[in-house]
Amino acid sequence: MAVTLWIEDGRNTPLVNSGGRPHALIAAFAERHVALTLDMAEALAELEGADAPAEVRLWGAGFRLAGEAVGQARTLGATRFWQASVPSFMTTVAEPLLRKAMQRCGAVALPGQTPLGASPTGNWQTSYRAQLDALLLDMDGMGQGFWAEAALRLYGSALHTVQARRTGPTHFEPEPLLVRLLFENEPILPEAARLSRRLKRVRNKSQRKRSGARPKEGGVTGLRSSTSLEDLNDALMSELVLPPPMLADRILHEGLLVRHRPPYRQPRRDVLMITLADRREARDRDAAAIIKAAWADAALRLQILLAQIGLEKSDLVWSEIGKAGHSAAVLRVETQDFPSGLDPLLMEGAVRRMRLFRSDLMPGLVDTLSSVQGDVPDAEEPAAVVWSGMAKAALRQIAMTGHREPRSSLHATQAPRPMDYARRIALVTFPSSGPLADQARGDAASVRSNLSAALRTTLEEDFDIIGFIPPEGAMSRGAVFSLAGSLIPGGSVDLAIDDDLPAGEAVGRLVGAMSAEIISAVLEAINAR
Repeated sequence: MAVTLWIEDGRNTPLVNSGGRPHALIAAFAERHVALTLDMAEALAELEGADAPAEVRLWGAGFRLAGEAVGQARTLGATRFWQASVPSFMTTVAEPLLRKAMQRCGAVALPGQTPLGASPTGNWQTSYRAQLDALLLDMDGMGQGFWAEAALRLYGSALHTVQARRTGPTHFEPEPLLVRLLFENEPILPEAARLSRRLKRVRNKSQRKRSGARPKEGGVTGLRSSTSLEDLNDALMSELVLPPPMLADRILHEGLLVRHRPPYRQPRRDVLMITLADRREARDRDAAAIIKAAWADAALRLQILLAQIGLEKSDLVWSEIGKAGHSAAVLRVETQDFPSGLDPLLMEGAVRRMRLFRSDLMPGLVDTLSSVQGDVPDAEEPAAVVWSGMAKAALRQIAMTGHREPRSSLHATQAPRPMDYARRIALVTFPSSGPLADQARGDAASVRSNLSAALRTTLEEDFDIIGFIPPEGAMSRGAVFSLAGSLIPGGSVDLAIDDDLPAGEAVGRLVGAMSAEIISAVLEAINAR
C-alpha cells in the first residue's frame, strides 16, 4: 500500500526552528521520510532520560510488548540497565512502528523548507496517532516474531553498550529466522513417555552413583600385597595353600598377594555435550537454523533434567564457524536455579520462552557478529581442520565462563578439560551437499570414525559422535533431516517436515522431534556408563 508524503512549509513555524530534543527528533526522522508528531517526539525524548523505559507513556508499551514476546513482560525495560538500549529502540522498534502506521494512515506530512503542495485535508495527525496506538496495543499488529526480535536487539544493545565501556565498541545483529524459530515457533516433543522411561533409568543410576564408593567394581589391573582381611577374597590361590600358622604370619607381617582392583575413577565433572556446526555456506542457512533451534530447546530442557538427577557439573556447548569467524555459547547446569516441580519435558509457552531468554545462551546464540578469537579457515581447508578449530573455540568458551577445577595442589586451579567429564558427546552438522555429505549418507560410520580421530587430537578424549545431515537443496515440505550415531536407536533416524500439516505446526513438530532425539541420546549416553 502506497503512502502519500506531503511536505509542509516549516520555515517560519516552531516545528523546525524551535530547537530542543523533540524538534531535533522530528527533523531526524523526517530525513528518513518518517513522520513524527510533536506529541510522539516529546514521548520519545522522555524515553531517552527515563530510568525505567517501560514506564514512559506511549513508547513504554513497546518495551512491554517486546518483553511479553520472550516471557519477560514485567522485566524488560523496567530498570536503568535498559536505558542503554534506547538508541536501538529508535531504529529497531519506533521506526518500523511509525512506517507501519504511515502505511495504514495513507497520507502524512513532513516538515520541510519549501512547500511542494497543499497539505492533505482533515486531521492526519489524529488518524496517525490512532494507528500507532493500535500497533502498541498488542502483538498482533506487528507479529510475535517482530517483538521477539526487538527484545533480543534491545537486550543485545544494552549488554554490548555496558561491555563496551571495558572492551570497546561492539555490534549486535541477531539472526531473524533463528529468533523466530526460538521464540515464535513452539516445539512439539513426541513420545514424552519414552523419554520419561529413559529418564527414570538415568535417575536410578544416578542415585546408585552417589550412594558411595565401591572398591571392588573396578577391573583387575595387576597384583599387590595386602594385610587387610577385606582383600582375602582377592588373594591368589597359591597364597591360600599355606598352612594356617604361616598364612596368619603372612597376613600380619608380610601381606598376601591379591588382585589389584582399583575403584572406578570418579570424574570431576559429569556430562559434556559439544555441538560443532559449519555455517559458512549460504545454501545451508535455513537447515542450520532449524538444527540450532532444536539444539537450544534440547539444551534448555537438559539443563533442568541433568540438575534433577544430580549431574549438576555438566556443560552444553554450541560452537560454530560462519563468515564472521568462530563463535561459541555455553549453557552450564550448576549456575542455574530451578523451581521445584518443573517438568522440562512439558515446558512450553511463556515459561519456555522466559527460561530461554534468561539463560546464558542469550543473546550471544542468535548474534551473527559474535565471535571469539581464532582464524577463519579457507574454504579449501580439510574438514578435520575446520572441526578442530570449532572444538578449540568450544574449549576456549568453557574456559571463559570462569569455572575452575582444583588440580594437584590445594590452590592450583584450571579450566575443565574433556578428560574431566564422565560422559562426552559430540554433535556435528555435516554440509548438505558435496563429497563429505555423500560419504556421510552412504557410510556414516566411517565418517564418524574419521571425525573421532580428528577431534581426539584437539579434545584429547574419545567422544560419542552424532551426525546431523541436513536435506539437499532448498528447504521445503517433505525435506528430510538425518541423524546418525551409536546413541541413536537403530543407528540412524530420518525426520521430515510433514506435508499434511500447516507450515508452523510442521516446523514445530520437526524441531520438537529433533530436540527429543538429542535429549534421548544424552540420556542413553548416561545409561551406558
